[in-house]
Amino acid sequence: MRPDKNRAGRRERGNLYLLYIFLIAFLIMIFHQGAQLCLGSINTFRTKVALEAAALDAANDLSRIMINDPYWGYVALTDHAPVGAATLAGDSEPLPVSGINTLIGTARHELMVAKAIGTDEALECARADLEAARKTARDLEDHLRNILSSPLEQGEDMDGNKISPLKSAEAILKKNLDDSLTLIDLSADLGYLSRPSTTNSPMPADRSLAEIDRSYERSRYYPAFVDLPLAGESFYFAGLGEQSSLVNEHQFRHGNGEQICSIIRLKARLRESGKDKDQEARACAQPFYQQDRTKPALFCLSFPGGKPASFDRLRDLFTERSLLNKICLNTATGGDYPVDVEAKLEVDKDKAESTLRYVSTRAYFDWLRQARMHFAPDQVIADVDRKLAYRKDTNSRLYVLLYGFSDDGAVKVLTPSKVPFRRQSTQENQLYAISFGAFSDSGMNWTFKLRNQVRRLGTIHGGKHAGQAMPSIDYIDELKTLSVREASVDKDNRFASRAGSRYDQSRLAVEIEISS
Repeated sequence: MRPDKNRAGRRERGNLYLLYIFLIAFLIMIFHQGAQLCLGSINTFRTKVALEAAALDAANDLSRIMINDPYWGYVALTDHAPVGAATLAGDSEPLPVSGINTLIGTARHELMVAKAIGTDEALECARADLEAARKTARDLEDHLRNILSSPLEQGEDMDGNKISPLKSAEAILKKNLDDSLTLIDLSADLGYLSRPSTTNSPMPADRSLAEIDRSYERSRYYPAFVDLPLAGESFYFAGLGEQSSLVNEHQFRHGNGEQICSIIRLKARLRESGKDKDQEARACAQPFYQQDRTKPALFCLSFPGGKPASFDRLRDLFTERSLLNKICLNTATGGDYPVDVEAKLEVDKDKAESTLRYVSTRAYFDWLRQARMHFAPDQVIADVDRKLAYRKDTNSRLYVLLYGFSDDGAVKVLTPSKVPFRRQSTQENQLYAISFGAFSDSGMNWTFKLRNQVRRLGTIHGGKHAGQAMPSIDYIDELKTLSVREASVDKDNRFASRAGSRYDQSRLAVEIEISS
């Protein structure tokens, strides 16, 4: 019996050893598989982080790329201060770069004012600016898509630096990839998000005026990628944030011709060493915005010999039937007229003639347009119907009104004792009109004169000053009521000042003079 018991014991111990060996082998296999999974997860995470870093860098590049638009001048996804080395006017002064949301927002606010004025002329002016803003948005999208199509394609920033978002993204991705991975292909798409995103374009305080959906009433800024209709027109804003940020890749949508596309999606195709099958990774990012810090210029309305009796409010300038008379329109060519030797006045190529009412309305909306989103529509509308300010001057019948904007967008009206713009010139490629005996009022014939220094913007059509407002001879001290002066002005170099205050507010955008 003992030999049998010994053999049985040995078999039991042998079976136990086999079980131990099996368990150890199983544990080793589980550990190996776990280690492989962990390594795979780590590699996947590293790849995801590397691709996200590349997407953020590409989004930064998108905010810097600009185009030169024939209607608006230099345009990018976001605003840039007038400090660029490559964004110079013909007078060698740097120009601002307008953000596409600023253009859309300005057109929307113009349309609110036009609705309140209620004339065909006002609505035509606002809709013309809206249509131009939409076209520019499409041109900017096309430019960005073309640049994203290949690492060889390049854009340009405000200093003239060449930018290739895809090339930069590829360099960052390769630098941060695991050594076991090889980048086979990297591509980029430009689109929008299926859910609303952020902007820095402020909505007017009067939400009923803006006709905003109730779901957005508590928002300070317009939402991006959703339609915000007004007066039968659609309005879409591009998604931008305080800094470039990652967004949900599953919310990415390709452009459909309505939304303004600003979201970049990177798609990377990778191959691991020793494997034949490629893996794909994606990441999406939203570009950053910057604040628009350019200062609005002035609208000057003057009555050197006293005011016509029928002109009690600014609205009368846009609605009076006596102003339906025609006036010939001229453009200064060959330089500033009559300052430059070669300068002369020629018939305006866009409109040879117009009614007094239309040209006044267009000039007023050009003033609003150059102010960009620094004007509050409700304040402008209130001012249009406010009785004209009056300054009694015993020494002269001169009646001058200067319209400007405070930092909160409210209209400020000054009544200086003299016209501060003594240089009676029209800047190159800008609009000038004069008509003696243009209309009758109170038994008198009145002369109408217009200088619109901001009719044409940018270096393509805006002349040597690119449609920027004309400086006054002297700084208007009374304008301290509009905003705090940020920098001293060198009389020999009017525009020499630090970023954000390239222009002071004592500049003339539009002047209308009505005299007997």
